[in-house]
Amino acid sequence: SVYLVYKIAGNILKEEIASSATPPRNDTSSVIASLPAVGGALRSNLSPAIFAAFLLATSLLHSALSMTGRHWLPVSFIILLGLYFLIKPDWSFKKRYIAAGILAGFGMGVSSISGFLALLMILAAIFYDKKKISELAREKFLYGIVGIFILLALLPGWLYSGSYGSGGDVTAKEGKSILALMASPVVFLKPVMLSEPILLILAITGLALLFRKNWRLGALFTIFYIIYAGAFYWIFRYEHRFVLPLIPLMALLGGYGVGVIFRNFGISKLKYVIIFITLILPFTASIKLVY
Repeated sequence: SVYLVYKIAGNILKEEIASSATPPRNDTSSVIASLPAVGGALRSNLSPAIFAAFLLATSLLHSALSMTGRHWLPVSFIILLGLYFLIKPDWSFKKRYIAAGILAGFGMGVSSISGFLALLMILAAIFYDKKKISELAREKFLYGIVGIFILLALLPGWLYSGSYGSGGDVTAKEGKSILALMASPVVFLKPVMLSEPILLILAITGLALLFRKNWRLGALFTIFYIIYAGAFYWIFRYEHRFVLPLIPLMALLGGYGVGVIFRNFGISKLKYVIIFITLILPFTASIKLVY
């Protein structure tokens, strides 16, 4: 997961540098074609990827919640790997979505929560690839992906009727409110607020900076999180382990934010403060947890 966060942050940076170096176009070939011209700039600006990987490696919650590794760590890895496939700039649109769709289907054999990767695919097609619904409807291979996903998603239930867990986990029939649903994105992050406020602050900062540079990617992350949190409130409930798949995404955003600030602020004292907060404090806390 740490390596994937590093690679995804690097891909986001490729997109950012490429889009600033060439006129925007509506296909990924423009990004691919611009990469050789900006290779030197990319090699000198990998700090967001390094910071993102470090934030995940030193995350207290990610380490502490690893006790739920039977389901939640694999789900976290599947969603992260799917995101890596979806925004891999040197793959074609078709190759990226076939890989992510098959991964989502196999992920359903681990946990039905892996189905959120299908949501991520839809958002990536709309915001990252800038596809309209009518354009997606004309992509015939997508129908095959949907069929494969459904087949793989149903297969665990055919093999073992209890594969999808107990119906007692579902709380959709209990009393819910619209106000609580609207508040769910904030309430959902309570474990992170209490355990890792630095990670949360850096993630929010990174998201704001990403919106300024690439609002489509910012919207992708934001909408995915809102739907994720709202679904757990409306259909299931809140538990600390449910936030686990979001921690790598927060580390990704936090690392991006720190890297962008580090590259663009020339005040040396501010850089030292950022380094201290980002590296020393999480590292010390994680070492203490391990000890």
